[in-house]
Amino acid sequence: MEERNECLRLIQACKSLPAAEKLHSRTARLPPQSPTRDIFLSNKLIEMYGRCDSPAHARNVFHAMPLTDCYSWVLALCAYARGGHLREARETFDLMPDKNLVSWNAMLTAFSQHGCGSEAQELFHQMPQRDLVSWNATLSAFAGMGDLQGARALISAMPEHSLVSWTGLLAAAAQSGSIEDAKRFFDEMPQRNMISWTAMLTAYAMNGHILNAKLLLHRMPEFDLVAWNTILDASAQDGDLQETKAIFDEMPERNLVSWTIIITAYAQRGHLHSSKLLFDCAPVLDDVLLNAMLAAYTHNGYLKDAKNLSDNMPCHCLFSATAMLTAFSQNGDVEQAQALFDSMPEKNLFSSTAMLTAYAQHGHLQEARQVFERMPELDAVSWAAMVSAHSQNGQPSEAEVVFYSMPERDTASWNTLLSGYAQNGHLSQTQKTFRLMPSTDTISWNVMLAAYARSGDTGPLYDHFKTMKTLDLADEASFLLVLLACSHGGKVFTSRSHFLSMASDFGLQPNKQHFGCMIDVLGRGGYLEDAQELIATMPFEPDFLEWTSLLGSCRSYRDPNRGARATRQVLKSDPVRAAAYVLLANA
Repeated sequence: MEERNECLRLIQACKSLPAAEKLHSRTARLPPQSPTRDIFLSNKLIEMYGRCDSPAHARNVFHAMPLTDCYSWVLALCAYARGGHLREARETFDLMPDKNLVSWNAMLTAFSQHGCGSEAQELFHQMPQRDLVSWNATLSAFAGMGDLQGARALISAMPEHSLVSWTGLLAAAAQSGSIEDAKRFFDEMPQRNMISWTAMLTAYAMNGHILNAKLLLHRMPEFDLVAWNTILDASAQDGDLQETKAIFDEMPERNLVSWTIIITAYAQRGHLHSSKLLFDCAPVLDDVLLNAMLAAYTHNGYLKDAKNLSDNMPCHCLFSATAMLTAFSQNGDVEQAQALFDSMPEKNLFSSTAMLTAYAQHGHLQEARQVFERMPELDAVSWAAMVSAHSQNGQPSEAEVVFYSMPERDTASWNTLLSGYAQNGHLSQTQKTFRLMPSTDTISWNVMLAAYARSGDTGPLYDHFKTMKTLDLADEASFLLVLLACSHGGKVFTSRSHFLSMASDFGLQPNKQHFGCMIDVLGRGGYLEDAQELIATMPFEPDFLEWTSLLGSCRSYRDPNRGARATRQVLKSDPVRAAAYVLLANA
């Protein structure tokens, strides 16, 4: 009996798959108990595997049970849902011999938490009875979709409200971008707690109102690190490093989350030296912070430093191993990636998909297929990776076969197939697939835009882009594609018009690539003075690419004086590459 109780205690605390498998083996040696106790132990094992994100193991335990109860079915459903396997979760729900309110709410919550708002609404209307949990889960689904009108209608129909209900309505307003409504709902709340205050703080932060978020923070009757970290993260996402650092310095206390946010913020914008200085100042290092620094190295291409850090980490987790695997792949070292993958004692969907992608990107399609076929479970990402693998290796027909073998297809899956046709130059098939898509997003429209750009037919490209602007779907990538098309087509005035409209009409700030395209199109069109002026006034430090673009244009239009100045800047920006380029330009 003592051994059984010890096993139950360890199962309750277990969060690692290797440890879970050992515990499972240990319980198999326990003497059999009464049917009720055996069900209880098996339920605990299903729950444990769910915490370890292994629905396959949870399923095996569930199917091996000679007897089950309602709790067994709900735990199996939740194990699937936790890992995003909603199809299997729904199948489990549909097969339940006896559904009660707990099982209905479990399925409803699964849909809501994974962004399946329409499925959640449909299930809500099918429920034979509901409680406050049911209403709040559906309200959360509306919030996730940003459907403020639906959330309002639902809360009006609710027989009773709780703080969770009000907070859900506030979240729906924030998600839809209606910060005024969010503020009004917050002000109308009959009572508030830390969660509702933090929800309002998040509403301001996620919509870019950092100043209002800071003012609200100081109005809160009490605030904790969660509130501070919310503002810190929002500022980091907004890209204002100076403001982010100021908030970080103002914090009365910090935890590892705070340090991770600030280190990652600097690293993602190329300030690796600052990231390393902050990393060295952190009072305590844990796996999360070490992995943040590892990601900083790999993100900025410092593979040697990343490997040194990885080799000296006190313990290796799946995240760090997968980050290194991806870094090896991006550096073209498939052998190192394969050696690391083979040495990993534990693999999951992310590591397997990373290895599959590494093989595919470097032309090892057979090896990619082998990894795919050996994966114990597949999700939408791994299926899409296999579709992409065939497309990248010039096999769009095989990609289509894999695509239509998928058990479920979402917009991201369709986008992968669409990209495959576009990358292989099959414009008519790309157009046909785009028309067949049940739903599209900005990525879908941009892929179609890229397909037109690749074909060189600018007429349909401009028409497509005009529709995108009308539907408010154009983003930075859309404008970059159009500017590239303008550059190759010599459309100087059209290019300038689109470039200026980014900020003035769409509130999009041009990045370095947009400026580079504009410099190129001005140079190609012979507007050398304008190109030089744009290099001098752009909010980025000009480098080798911008100066070589101008130098090439100076040579084409025989402007030796301006070309000499450009040559000096080229040599200064990158002496190693510059010597060969200047010799070629003067040939």
